Amino acid sequence: MTQRVPLNPVTLHFRDAALEWRYRESGLPALRRQSRLAIFVGLVLYALSTFLDGWFVPAEQLDTVAVGRWLTMGPAIGTLLYTYSHWFRRFNSIPLSLVGAYAAAGTFLVLWLGDNTIAMYYSTALILIILFTYSFVGARFIHALMANLLLVAAYNLVFGLIRPYPVQLLLTQDFFFLCANVIGAFACYLDEAHRRQLFFREQELDEERRHHLERSLHDPLTGLPNRELLHDRLEQALRRAGRSQQGGVGVFIDLDAFKPINDSFGHSAGDSVLKAVATRLRKAVRDSDTVARLGGDEFFIVANGTPTQKDIQVLADSITAALAIPVDLPGGQQITRIHASLGCCAFPYEGVTPSDIIRRADHAMYSIKRAGGSGAAHYDEPEPQLAPAI
Repeated sequence: MTQRVPLNPVTLHFRDAALEWRYRESGLPALRRQSRLAIFVGLVLYALSTFLDGWFVPAEQLDTVAVGRWLTMGPAIGTLLYTYSHWFRRFNSIPLSLVGAYAAAGTFLVLWLGDNTIAMYYSTALILIILFTYSFVGARFIHALMANLLLVAAYNLVFGLIRPYPVQLLLTQDFFFLCANVIGAFACYLDEAHRRQLFFREQELDEERRHHLERSLHDPLTGLPNRELLHDRLEQALRRAGRSQQGGVGVFIDLDAFKPINDSFGHSAGDSVLKAVATRLRKAVRDSDTVARLGGDEFFIVANGTPTQKDIQVLADSITAALAIPVDLPGGQQITRIHASLGCCAFPYEGVTPSDIIRRADHAMYSIKRAGGSGAAHYDEPEPQLAPAI
């Protein structure tokens, strides 16, 4: 069943902080490219707009306007450079949402120095700035909304109270500013919400794929890696051995007299025994080692950094001791001890492959089976070496 997207309906934040961080990280490269392009284009268009000043600004004020415009371009250029810094990774949306405010400051200067008629022309620039902040520069919806509302509030403060325009002119401009905000905010909200919903669905699909992959590579009863994943772990162990010049060992484990357990107590009891064996084998080895189930009552361990025969024997003794603990079965019954035959194959060696390690360990294990079981043998030894009874 598809989950509901955990979004805050106002700010569009994911309610899960880890999910929010993954979303921002995934979109960071595209945001850098978009913001740089947007700021560069905005700077070019803003610079070109200075050619219009000569039509509306008094000649004696042109130098002042030019200086003001170039000064307001400075913070925008600084933001462009900021996109190349490592700080942009954590703190990006608010600086981007303020880029339009710098252009608005230069426009305010032109409006301040001109007469009332200029407002009919240059208010269009403010509408473009509003739409630029919402849809082009890459700011998040909530930050773009706050920046544009502050822009309109500042406009009304300056040209409604400090240097008041006629009420009819001010209200007309406010109406168009409001329309630009409604259209821009609505489009920005829907776009961000859609991108976040799409990201969440992709995360769900990725999680589902990972889940199915885990199931396909693990034994469903014990949760241990299966034969396919075991081959991959052996490949990794061989590469690690090649880099570190330290060997490893593969241990083939076959439970002795397991069939009578199924015959006497039932298959559910047999499953309980297999689960108990899996748990004990995991505890008997290090976290860096691998315990796999090959099928039936056969298990395999890949242990790294055990190059000597003594170390291998210590590992075999540890496995034998772990299996010697009684196993409680459903219904109050108990198996006092589990016996197993172990075959060990040290690696690396010439011509080594994962399949050959398993084959050699299996061969050594069968030598123990033929000798009566309940012991351990090393493949490279001429005679089986029985593990001491515990």
